Amino acid sequence: MKHKNVILILLCCILLGTAAGTYAVINNNKKPVTICKAPKPNNSQPPKAAPVSIPPAASQKDTVINTIGNTGGNIINKGLAAQQGKWVYFNCDGLCTAMLDMKTGWKKLTDGYPENINVIGDWIYFTEGNILYKIKTDGTDKSQITDSRINYLTATSQYLFYLDFQENFFRINLDGSNETKLCDDLCQSFYIDNDWIYFGTYNTQVRNQLETFKMKLDGSNISKVQKDILYTFLVNTDILYYTYYKPTKLVRFNQKDKNSITLNNNYIISSNLSKDYFFYIDNTFKLYKISHNGTAHSLIYDLQKLNVSAETHLITIQDYILYYSQQYIYKISIDGKVEQIAR
Repeated sequence: MKHKNVILILLCCILLGTAAGTYAVINNNKKPVTICKAPKPNNSQPPKAAPVSIPPAASQKDTVINTIGNTGGNIINKGLAAQQGKWVYFNCDGLCTAMLDMKTGWKKLTDGYPENINVIGDWIYFTEGNILYKIKTDGTDKSQITDSRINYLTATSQYLFYLDFQENFFRINLDGSNETKLCDDLCQSFYIDNDWIYFGTYNTQVRNQLETFKMKLDGSNISKVQKDILYTFLVNTDILYYTYYKPTKLVRFNQKDKNSITLNNNYIISSNLSKDYFFYIDNTFKLYKISHNGTAHSLIYDLQKLNVSAETHLITIQDYILYYSQQYIYKISIDGKVEQIAR
């Protein structure tokens, strides 16, 4: 009798093992899409950077110290300039600085072609040839931070957030340590607004179109923002501006009431926003503005009057726009006054 019981137990184990193996094979054939899992450190708490104490920059006494190194709108436009207090740090076929009038205190800090410029206290973080560097605001102590090749960068007072060349989304400490992958999916871009990160992951069916999500800076509270498939997007608190590629159109979406308004049906070459306005250039090379409450939609300037090129970038600095064409930088006020800047 005992032998029969042993045989029965063995048969049950074999059947259960076969079933489990079959289940594993079936599930391995499935490839579910994973949307940006929060990092899983070895301990139960996510790793935290040591608190950073940032003294005022020596060249910028009595000024504001950034908590975010540049606006998301400027970074989408290659981060060619950033503001901290009364000072602007900008690409001048080198890295230059000047006060807000773009004349006073003009100084070249280093050679090269900097992009993704971010300023936090005494330090400027930027990429050059897709390598991440930092340099002091007086032009000293330039050094490389990491060997990773970086395509897209935003600095905060504790972390550097970036996309690498494979479109993986990472966060590292300001000194380059403790690299953490924030997203399991490929990301085309991200945008930091207050304590939220908005990011676009590729739609599984249409390669160059995005689905938009948001999460906290630590990678938690992930949620989908908009069900539509987008091409590019910009965020101002509760207002999301985005473009479709086919059909081409620019849309303003309110996250609170879920209301969508089409602003323009032309192809959008470049766009950005400030505290009060959203700016864009359409394929007629006209620069427009619209207030965030949806009013005051008007033409600022016809850029065909300037030396325009196919590659154009809009940078917002306080109450004006820096318009980068291939050869020139223009300072444009919101009422359409234009001034060429030395480069």
